[in-house]
Amino acid sequence: NGVGAPLKLFSLCRLEARKGLAQTITALAKMKATLPNFTWQIAGSGPETDNLRAIINTHGLEAQVLLIGQVDSETKTRLLSEADLFIMPSYRLGNSLEGFGISYIEAARFGVPALAGNSGGAPEAVLNGETGWCVDTLNAGELGAALYEAMTDTQQRQLLGRQAQARYLAEFSGPSMLDRFIEVCDLNS
Repeated sequence: NGVGAPLKLFSLCRLEARKGLAQTITALAKMKATLPNFTWQIAGSGPETDNLRAIINTHGLEAQVLLIGQVDSETKTRLLSEADLFIMPSYRLGNSLEGFGISYIEAARFGVPALAGNSGGAPEAVLNGETGWCVDTLNAGELGAALYEAMTDTQQRQLLGRQAQARYLAEFSGPSMLDRFIEVCDLNS
């Protein structure tokens, strides 16, 4: 992210209420005057699309928060490689919650730290304070504080991004996954 360039936020998910995007838009709106210049591209589709668009419009964030719909693999790779922060603070809604959250690991591959929820599998994919931030999405103060830190503390954001990428390489890349698969097979033989 060059000097003066907007901070690039990115989300990639099915657009449903439990992903925490609506709460994040509201948090951004409350802090808009004190935040750095940013753009947030939200890729995906789902039942929450119209509601998210309405919240974006209500808060006058149409120029900064963009619903870009479904993206192909090449576009996803480009957007992840350009991102400064991945955002998907999912939370439990009834019996629905985030599984492991492969999107967080995809972001980590590119050295992008994540703002995640603290329920379901998200805290396993994003290590709070090590590879990103895990928050209680429904606690507006906690979500806002983590979002503000993630957007304004460049050194911390970059450190967590480097640590996320190192963890990806050590635990989730092809060779490390193959080694673990072989180890599990050996244990079962």
